[in-house]
Amino acid sequence: MSKFECLDCGHKHKGEQRPRKCPQCNCKTFDRCK
Repeated sequence: MSKFECLDCGHKHKGEQRPRKCPQCNCKTFDRCK
């Protein structure tokens, strides 16, 4: 299980796949959390 974070609004996502769009701000800048 990986964690991803939206670089624009900071929304966190857990899962295997990097989300295509942020459900919160609708941008596409998800990146893997370090």
